[in-house]
Amino acid sequence: MIRSFTSIIFFLLGAVAGIIFWGFYTTGTFAFLPADKPVTTHNTVLEKIEALGNLELIRYKYKDMVEHEVIKAYLPDPKVVLMVTGEVVGCINLKKVKTDDVIEKRDTLYIRLPRPEICYSKVNHNESKVFDTRNTTLFADRSKLIDQAYKIAENHLPQAAKQANIIERTRVSGENLLRPLFENLSKKKVVFTYDVGGEKKIKLK
Repeated sequence: MIRSFTSIIFFLLGAVAGIIFWGFYTTGTFAFLPADKPVTTHNTVLEKIEALGNLELIRYKYKDMVEHEVIKAYLPDPKVVLMVTGEVVGCINLKKVKTDDVIEKRDTLYIRLPRPEICYSKVNHNESKVFDTRNTTLFADRSKLIDQAYKIAENHLPQAAKQANIIERTRVSGENLLRPLFENLSKKKVVFTYDVGGEKKIKLK
């Protein structure tokens, strides 16, 4: 009788242990212990505050199929194929406009604006994909090859945007946006001029 009772006790203990360890195997923790509490500490330092005067006017969005290959002298040539999504933004920096850039003459208001420029360009990594890698012998080689391809794609974006006339489109968009505003405020005709070859004076017509 005692032996049977002892066997039952050991059986129950084994069953309980099995349940506990199965719970640990599936969840990574023991059910009878307090749950893990993630603790995150931030040490954020504000380094610099800048006043921005960029008037963003045009955004070009791109998808670029990039094939980047490194030609080897003896080994197979490693190659990566990416679908890169990126954007380029054109703007006018209104912070550069000074008081002597605005001149009134009779019924006309002359405003000299900074030349339109590309504010920034960037690759959207969350929307980009690696389609294929070939002849990459080591993981480090593959990672380096992909990084190179992304860098090349990012550097190509401003060139592609300039070829697609982003500077001129930014100028037109800026004038279409600002002219009604200044005309309504001044009740005068507005003429925009721009720096040409370092010229700082507004040439009145």
